[in-house]
Amino acid sequence: MKVFKKIASSLIALVLLFSLSSNAFAKGEGEQTFEKITVTDEELDRAIEQALQMKLATIADEEERKDMELALRGNLATIEMPDLSDENVIMPLFDLGDIWTPNLPDIHLQNKYVKASIDVILDAILLSLGVGTIAVALKKYGAKELARMFTSSIKTKILGKAAIALGISLPVLADFVVSVLDPAEKITNYIDSKDAKPKNGYFDVIW
Repeated sequence: MKVFKKIASSLIALVLLFSLSSNAFAKGEGEQTFEKITVTDEELDRAIEQALQMKLATIADEEERKDMELALRGNLATIEMPDLSDENVIMPLFDLGDIWTPNLPDIHLQNKYVKASIDVILDAILLSLGVGTIAVALKKYGAKELARMFTSSIKTKILGKAAIALGISLPVLADFVVSVLDPAEKITNYIDSKDAKPKNGYFDVIW
């Protein structure tokens, strides 16, 4: 009986100790605060230009560099309305309510350009935040805030109306940023798997 009481007392003491330590740990976690990202559109645009130049500087072949710049500046800047070859064609402006309009041109863009664009956006975000790596950004701003920034940027700067039309999950894209080694590659493959012609090496949108 005495042995049972000792065991019971020991178990109660352990439970209380665990309870106190858990509360202290939870409190410590709850007190952890992150800075809020306050980057303006103008700051992000400047950072995008800087990141774009850095990306182009890594391409030795002149023709390849020109093709990449054309894709990034033209098509990927507003991927929902790529540049048209006919200069006489005037494209009207569309709001989000007009995403099903038949006047939007279809998109057929190689994955390498999509990946490069995502790389530029991610690098631009890090530049605009004044941090060198995703790890530093996570420590300073937290995964939720960084994901919010990336989601907003990729929606407005890369996918635009195409993301809405294809039903691509933007939170999923943001999760890739903080969970994989090469987020741009992962995101590009994810987009390609969800587009009009899945897994063909191109980003395809047929309106």
